[in-house]
Amino acid sequence: MRKIIHLAVRLYPVRWRARYGPEFDALLEDMNAGFGDLLNLVKGALLMQIKWSNVPLLAAACGLLGIFVAALVLHATPRRYASTGIIHIVSYPSPGLPPEVPVVASHVFSDAALTSLIEHNELYPSERRSQSMADVLHRFREDMTYRVTPRVLHVSFTYPDSQKA
Repeated sequence: MRKIIHLAVRLYPVRWRARYGPEFDALLEDMNAGFGDLLNLVKGALLMQIKWSNVPLLAAACGLLGIFVAALVLHATPRRYASTGIIHIVSYPSPGLPPEVPVVASHVFSDAALTSLIEHNELYPSERRSQSMADVLHRFREDMTYRVTPRVLHVSFTYPDSQKA
């Protein structure tokens, strides 16, 4: 613990350590420091850094650090585009969807229809080379959502290529 405490003392500003360092080291040698003392030491060092720092320089450094972190997050975040289609049925006399809609939906969302759609639009090329079509279909179904509400069918698809989405 003593080595960690002595490393934490280096967090204090250089001017402070030059003035109080030897006395502080002697104090640390006389005490049996624990984890709570380490936290208190780090807190004091950070407060001293803020107190003795150049505020405009600190603000500029924090701003640059924020820009750097934002750039890293932007670079690491996969780009996905969503395309949504909504079918609104207005002329059907009864409430709800016509009975033909579930029949058509079961055909449109079948494995054969989705496989044809994937192959025709050349979706998931790297996955199709390295995985089975069942795995690719599973991925496609994860990227596609559909929701049926009274008289409305919502279909959405997300994909990294904006034109193919």
